[in-house]
Amino acid sequence: MLTALRADPATSAWTFHPPHTVGFRQRRRALETLVHRWDAEHALGRAPVLDPELAGEGVAEVLDTMAPRQVARGRAHPPGSALRLRATDLHASWTYGPGAPVATLSGPVGHLLLLLWGRVPRAHEVFQWTGDREAGAAVLAGITTP
Repeated sequence: MLTALRADPATSAWTFHPPHTVGFRQRRRALETLVHRWDAEHALGRAPVLDPELAGEGVAEVLDTMAPRQVARGRAHPPGSALRLRATDLHASWTYGPGAPVATLSGPVGHLLLLLWGRVPRAHEVFQWTGDREAGAAVLAGITTP
């Protein structure tokens, strides 16, 4: 696996979702390791800290790869409206769904990533909602990860 991951990111490779490149695999391995490292540290009673840049890439991956794949496989419904996720510590935001966002969910990027992967609850004290919270929560509930 390490040999394969050392290849040029633009090299063609089998993947379960576009792009079909080694770069996809490099991204996926890094992000899977990030979340499972958090799981292990959390299980040991530690307070793991996620690298903000990598966590931001993880949020993007859920929205550009994982959620659309779940929709394509019939495991989730496409969103009827859009939700904006705003990382308060990274000064970045992502929008999932069609049209203008009906609501914004803001919080530290690591917590946003953990929320999308089902590791922290939507009601966690670090999150703030603006806009139509009920409609935004409906969009969020439809974002599924494998």
